[in-house]
Amino acid sequence: MARRHLLTREMLAEHYDSSLDEREIARHFTLTRDDLELIASRRGDATRLGYAMLMLYLRWPGRVLEAGEAPPMPILAFVARQLDVSPASWRDYARRDETRRTHLADLSRRFGHRVFSRADFHALVAFAMPIAQTTTRPSRLAGIVIDEMRRRRLLLPPVTVVEAIVRRARQQAGDLVHDVLAGDLSKPECATLDALLSRRDDKGATWLSWARRDNFRCRGQGSPGSARQGNGSRPDIAEVPLDWGTLGCATWHTLHVLDGSSAPISAIRYIQSRSFKQTFPRQRQHH
Repeated sequence: MARRHLLTREMLAEHYDSSLDEREIARHFTLTRDDLELIASRRGDATRLGYAMLMLYLRWPGRVLEAGEAPPMPILAFVARQLDVSPASWRDYARRDETRRTHLADLSRRFGHRVFSRADFHALVAFAMPIAQTTTRPSRLAGIVIDEMRRRRLLLPPVTVVEAIVRRARQQAGDLVHDVLAGDLSKPECATLDALLSRRDDKGATWLSWARRDNFRCRGQGSPGSARQGNGSRPDIAEVPLDWGTLGCATWHTLHVLDGSSAPISAIRYIQSRSFKQTFPRQRQHH
């Protein structure tokens, strides 16, 4: 089954593509005195402009200006004015890819920019996992991870790599929350809840799926008399491992099945996690 994407290039465009707002251009593409002295050591207008653009793009948005990629004209013109060269000089620089690669190597060596590696993947997952416990939006978490990459002077990898970091961090955070919330359930209680995920004899659906249908209705506030079958009779707990129904009426049934346990929220979180993992088994990831 195809995996649904948490993130796309369009969703992260603001992190990979520079804003064309005048204030943002001035903020990220203004050359310092040291920058101008370094650039002045290069010969020719095209070389100076190209070197400057590569250097600025490594800083913001934090990625390599690829072969054949032209910076947006407002940005190119802003940098060209600082160097007192024509923006048209860029076309001459873009024809020499060997020069571009030599300049990238020199700039990376001077300023400490690094290509993203497997070790960086694991380090950033560890960085993002605690944040993922309270940040629910994948795009927001991705933005925090990308800012951290810039702080570490890591060149931004493809969006698919950022997505993998976010996905792994969210999974680890979810596992941690599950362990904390379901930690007070005993093994017999877990076994009772696991029975919900078994299939009904010759039926195709699990007990959980069956109980979610209209066989049971939830009325009132979840008291013992509030859960009724469609014909008005109380459900037979001996037949049904747990009438899940809705979260609003799950508490009484969970207590009933766990024989008076005081941990209904733990049970609810446990069965949610187990059901999700059974439906969407973790896929092996290679990074």
